[in-house]
Amino acid sequence: MKNEKIYQLLVEKMREMSVVPPQEVGLFTGVYKKIVPYLKVNPWKSAFLISFLSTFLAYIVFGKALVTLASILQFGF
Repeated sequence: MKNEKIYQLLVEKMREMSVVPPQEVGLFTGVYKKIVPYLKVNPWKSAFLISFLSTFLAYIVFGKALVTLASILQFGF
């Protein structure tokens, strides 16, 4: 009898924990829902692509200063 009561309490807790509201990020919800599955399936490809694009964008924005900074850091280490 006592085991059934404990079991019912556990079932209630599991139902309570299994209800998760959908993720929403405001205006970017549609983009978020399209990007996240790809990031979950291919995290290394995504990390490589993001790092390459951010490096290229930094080179476009900062230009020669970025190359100079990299040279100084390489010389220091």
